[in-house]
Amino acid sequence: MTKGTLPDRLRTAFVPRRSTLRRPSDRTETVARWVALALLVIAVPFLLALGSGRAQDVRDGAALVRAVAHPVTATITQVVPRAATTGGVPSGAVDITATWTGPDGATRAVTGVELRGARVGDPWSAWIDANGHQVRAPRSDAQATAEGVMLAFWAFLTTGVGLVGLLGLLHWILDRRRFRDWDEDWALFGLGRSRGMSG
Repeated sequence: MTKGTLPDRLRTAFVPRRSTLRRPSDRTETVARWVALALLVIAVPFLLALGSGRAQDVRDGAALVRAVAHPVTATITQVVPRAATTGGVPSGAVDITATWTGPDGATRAVTGVELRGARVGDPWSAWIDANGHQVRAPRSDAQATAEGVMLAFWAFLTTGVGLVGLLGLLHWILDRRRFRDWDEDWALFGLGRSRGMSG
């Protein structure tokens, strides 16, 4: 491992080399890095619990939908390509309108989005509650787990970025103090030299 590589810089950031030139501000930064690392490690179980809680909420919501609604097979009557967010170029997603016949014999319409190819006349599944109203299809266990994992990941990333930002702010504040100290020391050095020359 050569000097100047990323692993070497990370090591010296947390375990700096012993030197008589180290200032109190340098020690403050080192301590702050260790505190930030400790906070990030301590936050991991809480972030995992947050993601787990979100996944369980999604599962509970899906169980509620399954308890009060049921799937029906409708027939697609209209397929409209959905425009992409940029340029107006059609994307792979399409808006679906489908119809199904309720227990009372009335024809009812349902809508949704399909990512795969769909054609008029194809069967399409929708979830309907006891009153015949369309409800959102329940999420699967895999979707619930994925949502929980993504929430935990983004929360971890946000926490890490926030701590790095605080470390950057501390570094900026300490640098301003160092520059001020250097200016004062340089002024004193210059004053001492000028006095020595005039003497």
